[in-house]
Amino acid sequence: MKGLILKDLLNLKGNVKFILLFIIMFGFMSSLGDGNVNNFIGVIIVLCTTMIVSTFSYDDLNKWDSYVLTMPINRNDIVLSKYLTMLIFSFIGVLVSLIVSVTIGYFKNTLILNETLLINALILSISVCFGSLILPLIYKFGTERARLLMILCFLVPTLALLVFKSILENISSPISIEIILNTLVYSLPFVAILLFVISYFISSKIYSKKEV
Repeated sequence: MKGLILKDLLNLKGNVKFILLFIIMFGFMSSLGDGNVNNFIGVIIVLCTTMIVSTFSYDDLNKWDSYVLTMPINRNDIVLSKYLTMLIFSFIGVLVSLIVSVTIGYFKNTLILNETLLINALILSISVCFGSLILPLIYKFGTERARLLMILCFLVPTLALLVFKSILENISSPISIEIILNTLVYSLPFVAILLFVISYFISSKIYSKKEV
């Protein structure tokens, strides 16, 4: 298991320079404004989470499945390693976004620590949900076709939330809307955990039928 995760991390070491450059540039741009780093937090965490897709691209390029499926390694462990790697990337994104957002907020005198922590937790949950949606698609359809479906996985929930919010504003009072939104916000981490587990079992089922 550790070897599988380490393999993916080493494969992506070439992307580290690009990510660091992106973080520095985006962080600098965020610091020039009013100190609001919410967009920065979202982009960094989602970017790190979707790095898992690149590991599949490397696997396809090196015909990794043809090799690993001939070895005495449990297929469920192979799938689980991808999910754990996704979580590692997600938490790296959280750590980086926390360091940068707290630093910018401190020097801009706009730091509200509780709000920053909450936003990081929410975007982490959303990223895990997003990753949990795309991983079964990659196992089912392959990396290239799954890239197109990734866009739908992002757009459909976003549009659904916007429509839901619009409906709430038309039929509910401001207090009711706040209660409903708070409920959704605090339930999101549990939804992410549930979706992560369900997604893992779906991917394991798909991968168990994969031929060498």
